[in-house]
Amino acid sequence: MRKLISALLVSAVTIGAAACADNAVAPRETASRDALTPTSSFDRINKSIEPMGMQTQSFVIPARGGQVDFGGVFTLDFPAHSVCDPATSGYGDWDAPCQASKSDVHVTATYGVQAGQLLIDFDTPLRFVPTRSRHKWVTLSTNIYHEALIGVTSSNLLPDLLYIPSLGAQPIDESLTDPTLRTHIDLRSGNVWRRIEHFSGYLVGAGDGCTDQNDPTNCVQVDGRM
Repeated sequence: MRKLISALLVSAVTIGAAACADNAVAPRETASRDALTPTSSFDRINKSIEPMGMQTQSFVIPARGGQVDFGGVFTLDFPAHSVCDPATSGYGDWDAPCQASKSDVHVTATYGVQAGQLLIDFDTPLRFVPTRSRHKWVTLSTNIYHEALIGVTSSNLLPDLLYIPSLGAQPIDESLTDPTLRTHIDLRSGNVWRRIEHFSGYLVGAGDGCTDQNDPTNCVQVDGRM
């Protein structure tokens, strides 16, 4: 059973605009969880980057795919033709088939640390092409906690990227109904990543590492060990 501690928030909040989450209709029943509080080491890292304030970054998702870095805090990776066409795909049913966009997509992200919480939000509601093929996944990752992660064991509480539909909402663990949405951590590099199906909010909670790849509980998958 997973332990809950408090939140290192990576929530989807644009100041004054949470449009992409407000109208979302969750197609699956997923468990909600309380926000988690940071361990002292994670809290220290959050505080060290808090002076950067909230940053806004406009970027383009090329139809051919690519990688976007957000101030060394977050990274998005897009395979080619992984974004659903916003004009025809709809929003809310993450697993519905869609046509991939043939054009580049322009998006603005807001990210940074506010009131001790690490945040990222995207102003454009997008879905990503549903697939079970791992090399075609869109992924969100952070390496900001690598100092606190390298050398720990899977028995420690580990960061977990959870979906949050709006600011102040209960975090939702989508991996309970779809294991491909489980957070992964490489303890050799300290990289934390997960597949994402849509642009919404994500918070970094914390919980136990999985006992193995087939662990049915809501847990963090440890891919690399010291």
